[in-house]
Amino acid sequence: MSLGAGVPSASAAWQYDEGAGTISDGNWTIPVTWTEGSDMLTINKGVTGSGALDLWDLTVDGTPITALSIAASAFRLNGLTTLRANHIASDLQMLCAGSTVQSVDLAGEGVTALLHGVDGGNNGCFDGCKSLVGVRLDFPNLKTIGKWAFLNCSNLVTPIQDFIPRTVTEIGERAFGYCSSMGGDLWLDSTDAVGPQAFRGAKINSVHLGGGNFAAFTATDRCG
Repeated sequence: MSLGAGVPSASAAWQYDEGAGTISDGNWTIPVTWTEGSDMLTINKGVTGSGALDLWDLTVDGTPITALSIAASAFRLNGLTTLRANHIASDLQMLCAGSTVQSVDLAGEGVTALLHGVDGGNNGCFDGCKSLVGVRLDFPNLKTIGKWAFLNCSNLVTPIQDFIPRTVTEIGERAFGYCSSMGGDLWLDSTDAVGPQAFRGAKINSVHLGGGNFAAFTATDRCG
């Protein structure tokens, strides 16, 4: 799934603090789980910093990270403006929900789902990101766009079809609800399930179905 131009660039030099269990570039401090020298790193909750956060082609103490896992809600941050990361090797859960992020550029073959919260959390992946304007996602194995994934992203202008590659088979309830600045045509020929009011409030011009197992695509249930 590719959204927008997205020009990759090398990220800043990141240093690991073994005692604190963090990596830092001088502006951002990120709690991590990492074994020095490993190409696999997990980002945990508790990230601090402000402005643009660039983890594209992340290198820590000279070691390139080629498998990046991200904990639920890791980037639900005030002050975050831009988020870039590739080599993502895990599904994303409540990633930036409610944050101030304006631009997102993410990539990774390990992402199969954009998930809402469980066990006390009930926000979608980008739920309530009202400052979010542009998104580029390159997830070639994406299957599920979960509940409330982009709910209330009212300033998001990326064409809606760019969020739904042919690999997607399930779109959750209100996944694009009230994305009032985003619209266009939809081709859902590979989608098997669409949740209630999945596109409520979005500016859908037309919908093309083919082979889906759901009974109908109605204004009440799917768009509103």
